[in-house]
Amino acid sequence: MTRVASGSETSHPSKMDTELNEVCDSKELDGTRLAFKNLSFEVTLPNGDKKKILTDVSGLIPGGNMMFMMGPSGAGKSSLLDALADRVKAPVTGEVYVNSERKNPLTFNKIAKYVQQEDHLIPILTVRQTFEFQASFYTSNKSLVKERVAEAIKLLGLEAQEHTIVGGALIRGLSGGQKRRGSIGGE
Repeated sequence: MTRVASGSETSHPSKMDTELNEVCDSKELDGTRLAFKNLSFEVTLPNGDKKKILTDVSGLIPGGNMMFMMGPSGAGKSSLLDALADRVKAPVTGEVYVNSERKNPLTFNKIAKYVQQEDHLIPILTVRQTFEFQASFYTSNKSLVKERVAEAIKLLGLEAQEHTIVGGALIRGLSGGQKRRGSIGGE
């Protein structure tokens, strides 16, 4: 059970805190639980020395919740996410569990997606074209692609921008936040 609280621990929970706690306690949002234990990895530097990147990192992300990682630059936030998403070339030691079972990389990639820090979108495509292009890698069923794209555009609040080009350094297009949502939608 996750408890949400804003402000100090001695204050009474606000109406929003109470509603969020009810949502977190709901059985309908049990979702997928992710647990990791003693994750570690190191890299070899050009001079041959070894550098530890993660050392015995453990945690639990309950289903139906959002997790925020905060820390200074170089603390290992991205490295932890890379290790959990199997995006590290170095051997990773430790254990990762999905719903109390050992993580299977093939099935894990069907329920979890990794969105990089930088948005890598094609500047001359519209939001709809971007989503359709990315969805075509997952299925050749055109009606399913259209259905999923419409669903993603609505879910991400990009209805007003669906025919707007993404844009880039030389082409005006979406705002930074809209591009971020575009990257999420593409996954």
